Amino acid sequence: MLARAPLGPYQLQAAIAAYPRMLDAYLQLSSLQDTPQHALQVLRNGENALPESVSLRQAIIQQVLNQGDAKGALAYLQQAVQDPLASPAGLYSLARVRPADVTRGALAPVPQSEEKNPHADL
Repeated sequence: MLARAPLGPYQLQAAIAAYPRMLDAYLQLSSLQDTPQHALQVLRNGENALPESVSLRQAIIQQVLNQGDAKGALAYLQQAVQDPLASPAGLYSLARVRPADVTRGALAPVPQSEEKNPHADL
């Protein structure tokens, strides 16, 4: 079986243009960016097309944390869980992906999540 060559940025951009809900294209394209800010922008563009994607939101949080902005990651998470159109049960598990210094703030949305999603695995 032949291994497939990784897609380049132009191919990934073409894939996104053809099918804007292609999650893997956003994730791969963000990893090919020159700066963390450009990578985050690619992920945020993907969020517009896939607001329900927990994987994409996790990638955004991780990118913000990688830039050393724990408070920004917390603010993003708090905003994300308030969005009724984009708050699947799995989104609340992202509160656990955070540095220790923002523990209390990160877990603040969890009690709400239990009310909204009583069957979520928290």
